[in-house]
Amino acid sequence: MQPDMVLRLQQLQEQAAQLGQLARDLAEVTPQRSQGSDATGYARVALGPDGLPIQISIRDGWQRRLEPERLGAAVLEANNDAIQHTMQAWTAQLDDSGWSSRADVDAATGKVPAPATAEMSTPPHGQGRDVNELAEHVLSALQAAQRPPADAPAPNEGADDGRHVTVQVGPGGLTACTVDPGWAARRDGGTISAALASALKRATATRPAVSSPGTEIDGLLGDALATLAALATPSPTEDGDR
Repeated sequence: MQPDMVLRLQQLQEQAAQLGQLARDLAEVTPQRSQGSDATGYARVALGPDGLPIQISIRDGWQRRLEPERLGAAVLEANNDAIQHTMQAWTAQLDDSGWSSRADVDAATGKVPAPATAEMSTPPHGQGRDVNELAEHVLSALQAAQRPPADAPAPNEGADDGRHVTVQVGPGGLTACTVDPGWAARRDGGTISAALASALKRATATRPAVSSPGTEIDGLLGDALATLAALATPSPTEDGDR
């Protein structure tokens, strides 16, 4: 194999490994719980590490600041506030972790430091495959990663026993919340919160697991590097003919 090809393959392998470690570092500092509230402070939402709501509540005395018709909108406002708190906490933890100083990938060029030797110490992680088959799988994985939002699963809906409260939860989190104003007008915060908890539990219980194409793409990257290495390595017959 030509020295420049060896260097480039090793650089690609090291860059992929560094980006993978960076992704793991980012996941490790994701806040496990974030809370938010609407402008009145009477509607509150708590989010888990995946950005999905784990608790929705309405404080007692909500009638002093909220109209019954505004309860659903107040919940969505609290959810958005919790998302903002998540991003703020995530950014703060990233700064504290010093992840940027540990990243070796050049932000301007995307290059990694060149290896000290021209020999590849370890082969690319993956297996050499038929080029046409590999290309077909790569295209399929990329198409899945770039699939339009219209193909995304519809949000799951849950409601309390009396269907006075409904919530919708999609892959990205809470998407809708409705509260029957006539029913809510005569209920305290605890009763409404209990109905919201029941609706949320049913919405998340039936939510299908969404598979990410990222893992498959990572595996295909390793196979692609191994395939390139195999193609660039002269066969014993070719060596003998020279």
